[in-house]
Amino acid sequence: MHKLISNKSIYTHQIKIAIIAVLSTIIPLSLVLITVYLTTDLNLAHLTMDQAAVAGTPPYIGFFSNIGILFWCACAAICLFSFVILKIVKQSPQYSNFFLYSGLLNTLFLVDDFFLLHEYVLPKYLYIDERILYAIYMILVCSFFIKFRRIFKQTEFLILVVGTIFLGLSIISDAIWHSIPTVVEDTLKLTGITTWVTYFVRLCLREISVIANVSTLQKEVTSWMK
Repeated sequence: MHKLISNKSIYTHQIKIAIIAVLSTIIPLSLVLITVYLTTDLNLAHLTMDQAAVAGTPPYIGFFSNIGILFWCACAAICLFSFVILKIVKQSPQYSNFFLYSGLLNTLFLVDDFFLLHEYVLPKYLYIDERILYAIYMILVCSFFIKFRRIFKQTEFLILVVGTIFLGLSIISDAIWHSIPTVVEDTLKLTGITTWVTYFVRLCLREISVIANVSTLQKEVTSWMK
């Protein structure tokens, strides 16, 4: 009987979580669609369908750009997840704050890249020059490096430096060296993203494996990181 009650309680909790997940998706989505329907002449299907399907373009259009966005998303998720774990166990507060800032910064880059903020949205609708946005991002990154300079010294910071250099070259080629072929600029950008993400993934894995206090996991992580 006790086991039956326990199982029932577990199932009830799972159902509650499922309901919350469903409602947290349906309610905001419905509000957005209703607002758009009442205030604009946009086709609602254009907000829910895939871009390639709406534009009638081949699915490989923007393939490597989408790969970069996936890397941004993975990096932001891993950093924020690591922040939550460290916050729960109440260990390594300096790394906890570091992962929070890292996750938010990567989320900013993700949103910018995914919604074309600096390339299209902000210059077109808010008349903010693309170079001003680049300057803001550079200030944010420099502030990030300065704030957590002590942590960087304790990590594989050279990997991050290489990634930053490639991203910087991509920005320079986009904002200044307009004669450089687009494929070169995008290659620099994707290389910078993957190297940047490599640094954060390795660091998050290192810190979580220490917190987990599982010798087998620690050995696997150590051997993988060599």
